[in-house]
Parts: sequence; C-alpha cells; structure tokens
Amino acid sequence: MHNGPGGDIFLLDKLFIPINHPGVHWALVCVFVLAKTICYYDSLGEVGGSAVSAILKYLEWEHMRKYGKELPQGWRLIPDTPCPRQDNGNDCGVYICMFMDYLSLGRPLDVTRITHDEVNIGYRKHIAASIIRGALPVKIDNYT
Repeated sequence: MHNGPGGDIFLLDKLFIPINHPGVHWALVCVFVLAKTICYYDSLGEVGGSAVSAILKYLEWEHMRKYGKELPQGWRLIPDTPCPRQDNGNDCGVYICMFMDYLSLGRPLDVTRITHDEVNIGYRKHIAASIIRGALPVKIDNYT
C-alpha cells in the first residue's frame, strides 16, 4: 500500500481501503489525509473501531518509514460514519463502490436521499456502464 504521488500516500487527498470481513461482508475505510480523519462506512451499520485503529497504526508506521518521524497528532477516528444502509445481505459490494464514487467526487452520502432501490437498480447499471466504457464518468447524478 505504498501508492500515491511519488509513492507517498500522505500527498493524497483521500485514501480508500475496502475492508473484507472474510467471506461475509464488505465495508470501507476512507482516510481524509488533509483533514486528518479516518472514517468507517458500513452499509449494515456495524461499528469499525478496530478497522480505523488498525489504519491509524498503519499510517503511523508508514509516516515513520517515509519521513523518519512520528505522524502528526490530532487524527480523528470515526468508526460509525453515517451512510446509506442496505436492506439485504447481498449488496455490500455495490454500496462500497457507490461510497467510493460519491466520496471521491466530494459528494455527501445523504442517508435520507439515497434509497435502496436507487442503489440496487440504478447504481448497478452505473457500474455496468462504467465497466463497458472502461472508466467511471464524472457525473453520477441519476446514475447517467
């Protein structure tokens, strides 16, 4: 995990880390590097305290390796960031892709606006169209 401009993750704005709960579920950690915040997003509503703590430990290690000094203090860990919830046991991967898309574009994960049908039907089509085109489009309103 040494990617980023010049191999330096600390030059990134955001770092996305999909988390697999072996064979069961996917969640997402997003490191907002400039804001010094580590957020855990889980479409089933689970709390990811151990995940955000582990990522902070990694960042501490990587900062020491890269710069030879400790990671600056003041990082916020948010293990239960509000996000849209799935209503079944199948769609976590679709939700994680959507979370990364929205967050990469600076869009809020509005829990009151994004519905399960919108994700399950509309966003699956968006993913398929993106794969066929070979790239994610910049505009994701209404998944067009």
